[in-house]
Amino acid sequence: MFSCGGSKIFPKIVAFLKRKDANDGTEQALLDELNALDEQLKSKVPYGSEETITTVDLSLAPKFPP
Repeated sequence: MFSCGGSKIFPKIVAFLKRKDANDGTEQALLDELNALDEQLKSKVPYGSEETITTVDLSLAPKFPP
């Protein structure tokens, strides 16, 4: 299955918030996923997955002005 940048943000946030050890890597995993989303949003493609619209595109669309 194709995974576009940022598609795993919610699980990474949950893992980060539930962590018990500050050095367990969840912070870096969240930062990596946020960076992937940032890079995808900076690209000049109309959708996050580049070719087709996905649920990530639909969930992010209302958050960005046209």
